[in-house]
Amino acid sequence: MNLRGDQFSHNIYFITFNIYQKFPLFKQNLVKNLFIQVLIETRNKYGYSLYG
Repeated sequence: MNLRGDQFSHNIYFITFNIYQKFPLFKQNLVKNLFIQVLIETRNKYGYSLYG
């Protein structure tokens, strides 16, 4: 991806995804923690705020 933090300053964007069929996978702590870690790393890399 060629994203820059300043591309999105002062704007709110919605990122949605569906885990309905993947839900059994998310019952595993390892998978949940990996998902959260990647979200945090991506947020830090591109300098955006995360609202949930």
